[in-house]
Amino acid sequence: MFLERKNRQNSGSQDCRPGAKLIVDRGEGPPESKRKEAKTMEWPVILAIVLGIPVIFFPAAYVAYLDIGGIVAAVREKRKATRPVEGLATTR
Repeated sequence: MFLERKNRQNSGSQDCRPGAKLIVDRGEGPPESKRKEAKTMEWPVILAIVLGIPVIFFPAAYVAYLDIGGIVAAVREKRKATRPVEGLATTR
């Protein structure tokens, strides 16, 4: 019943019953008046991207630099603490 009502609403464009063949429209697409043209990026968008990347990138790079510097300093401190002190050789 529902399928019959749907077919009437579609004015018989396709049959919705199981096993019915699907009709594929291989036309050229919508007429020229309804086609959407590809939009290009406007210059303010490009300018915002070009200026926004450094604003985000440089603080992140600075924080990474501080983190890596802290790790290197901790490793050097640990090596210095575990290295034997020169001049205190014990002899038996």
